[in-house]
Amino acid sequence: MKTLLVAVDRNDAPEMRAALGDEFELRFCHTLQAARTGLDGIDAVLCGLHFDEGKLFALLEMLNAAPLSPRPRILCIKDAGGPLSPAIRKSIAIAVARMGARGFTDLAELRAGHGEAQARRLFRDTVRELVGDA
Repeated sequence: MKTLLVAVDRNDAPEMRAALGDEFELRFCHTLQAARTGLDGIDAVLCGLHFDEGKLFALLEMLNAAPLSPRPRILCIKDAGGPLSPAIRKSIAIAVARMGARGFTDLAELRAGHGEAQARRLFRDTVRELVGDA
């Protein structure tokens, strides 16, 4: 079973747990300090846009500086609120990619376009691909 460090706002944790189901071992953290201590043995990092009051980029910097081997793959996510505008979504995707993330997924956009159940399936597919189980 692949282990994911899920770095999200505390309020987003129940939705992440529901969206990811039970096929991954989920290690939640809600602060940058907790993320620092939870890196051992992880396969991937899911980092929420609202993690630790907006410290997504600080987490990406920390992951880039950490002496991890192998390097975990990173996916940035947005769960809370409505979908982002295409320009904002593209800007975030470019920024996180330049900092080493494999992508950016807007779950609100997936829900709006596909409904809750299909959005969760698509998200799990993305995470499976991220960890190499697709």
